[in-house]
Amino acid sequence: MADAELWFDLAVLEPGAALEVFRWSSPGEQNDPAAFAPTTSVDVIGGARYWYLRPDLDLNITAAINVPALELTATHARSIARSKTIDWWDPLIGLRVRHAPAPGRELVVKCDIGGFGVGSDFTWQAMAGYSFQTQLLGLEMTNFVGYRALQIDYEQGSGNRTIGFDLLFHGPMVGSTFRW
Repeated sequence: MADAELWFDLAVLEPGAALEVFRWSSPGEQNDPAAFAPTTSVDVIGGARYWYLRPDLDLNITAAINVPALELTATHARSIARSKTIDWWDPLIGLRVRHAPAPGRELVVKCDIGGFGVGSDFTWQAMAGYSFQTQLLGLEMTNFVGYRALQIDYEQGSGNRTIGFDLLFHGPMVGSTFRW
């Protein structure tokens, strides 16, 4: 009988900067220059992605032999637990498109690539979402809902000491930011 568990602790931090390179505005109301005009912006982004990954492996093996004719009974159990912390930095570059269809509302699409052999061999991210502003207890609140995919191809070491990951993480994103 064998029982195995594999767990990952993962943290990703992305410091960076964005530079708006294009902006288009739809014409506002002809008679009201203060009226809202929907805008679309394209930003170039650059920065780094910090990865912290800690895989934990627990393996429990139990072997039992029972031969009644020889009056032989034996049981042996073995447990193995391994853990290793791996962290590194990747440079990244990308594009972000933002569209504001109404005041306090924004559609965002962001894509980036990175790694380039500096930390990981290659990494990419694609994200799309919608943000909207509300108020809670008199505080301005920006809410975000979306979907994100993040892929990593990483390898370090050589021979039987090689550690490698080729993983794709994806799923919904939900968040809020308060401003006071």
